[in-house]
Amino acid sequence: MKKMNERHPESGYALVAVLILLAVIAAILTAYFASSHGWLEQGLEYQLLNLTGAAGVGWVCWLRRTWQPLLLEVAWGLVALSALVGL
Repeated sequence: MKKMNERHPESGYALVAVLILLAVIAAILTAYFASSHGWLEQGLEYQLLNLTGAAGVGWVCWLRRTWQPLLLEVAWGLVALSALVGL
């Protein structure tokens, strides 16, 4: 029987995943909020924030094996990438 205070090796990865997820969600929300209020045009910075956010959330979806949200994040990232190529 394991002790309650034993550290699980995967717990460190889970913490890193949560911290990354919070950072990329902040990137997505920052881009959306700033664009919605006219503070940020849908140019380079906006698309980079979207691409970064989609990649980060997609990575967490991959780790958690949640395939439907992963497909959404791939699509989101491809849209941002195509917009960056068009700039």
